[in-house]
Amino acid sequence: MTETAAPRLRIGDVTVTKVVEAVVHPEAESLLPGSSNDYVRASREWLAPHFIDATDRLVISIHSFLIEADGRRFVVDTGVGWDLPDGFKHLATPGEKYLRDLDSAGFAPNSVDFVICTHLHVDHVGWNTRQQGEEWVPTFPNARYVLADDAVSAWRRSGGSGAHSHGNDRTVEPLLAAGVVDRITPDHVLTPSVRLVSTPGHTPGHISIEISSGDQRGLITGDASHHPVQWSQPHWASKADLDPEESTRTRRRLLDELVDTDTLILGTHYGGPVAGRLVTTPAGVRFVTAD
Repeated sequence: MTETAAPRLRIGDVTVTKVVEAVVHPEAESLLPGSSNDYVRASREWLAPHFIDATDRLVISIHSFLIEADGRRFVVDTGVGWDLPDGFKHLATPGEKYLRDLDSAGFAPNSVDFVICTHLHVDHVGWNTRQQGEEWVPTFPNARYVLADDAVSAWRRSGGSGAHSHGNDRTVEPLLAAGVVDRITPDHVLTPSVRLVSTPGHTPGHISIEISSGDQRGLITGDASHHPVQWSQPHWASKADLDPEESTRTRRRLLDELVDTDTLILGTHYGGPVAGRLVTTPAGVRFVTAD
């Protein structure tokens, strides 16, 4: 299933657009092994229709966030691309549809200043490059690619093993060879409105993106949170989390910082609207859509 709409919102003077590549519908217990399908079903009142479907399966979106801030253009995560291993092929979209959708959103690849990868899993780096003859070249030819130094180091130490890092020899290594990568440390400031923050647990060096403009603030989660239900059950770690205990600590820290504030949460895998807020209710914390 593929969505074509590109919903947009403003955070102060910053514009954020969501471009969806693919949507999948796993059962909660398959993505979040410690979770409960029954709990998800009982939470239908606040999870439906955007975050669970008619059969109570999770709605998981694979998308990019496009940011216009301080006269610069950013792409956050670049989806799966089309060169996918077994087990991921169902996520692929035909040809270069993703790139056409970027164009339709006003983000031609040559207009992008920065590409930020929250981490190096296959569904976040797929369109970093594209094939030109026998070579893999940067999809965004004028951009600096921003990767966490710890993420790059860990991937290289692993020898590229693991299905989730499949293809990094074509989506990451050519960027390093071309000298277009900025290997950053946590809390790196890109522009006055865009800062990277450390949110460890899912992978080494995992980062989220803080947007701040005027008195408004937003946080792009990356895979620190895969689904809104994790804010009510932060101990429900993803099966892809390398360190589930640390990812749980990260979610609890974010909850302490963000619940009942005006900060917008932009979920990197959330279906539905672009953003929402964390709100305390008599039944616990809920993610409430903002648009």
